[in-house]
Amino acid sequence: MIKAVAAGPTGQQLADALREQIRIWDRDRTAQPTITVYLADVRRPAPRRATIDKTCIRMIVSYY
Repeated sequence: MIKAVAAGPTGQQLADALREQIRIWDRDRTAQPTITVYLADVRRPAPRRATIDKTCIRMIVSYY
């Protein structure tokens, strides 16, 4: 079982977003999930993948 738990004032939103990505991956187990995390001040264009922006980071979830 994979779980997502987050803390802080917007922790619930982060955990919900991660759970949604886990559900998407669960529907296609042949896809290889990759999570890439950048510091928030390293601005990159938002890709056409799941992007979770937080105060300190930008987390990108993609499947290959």
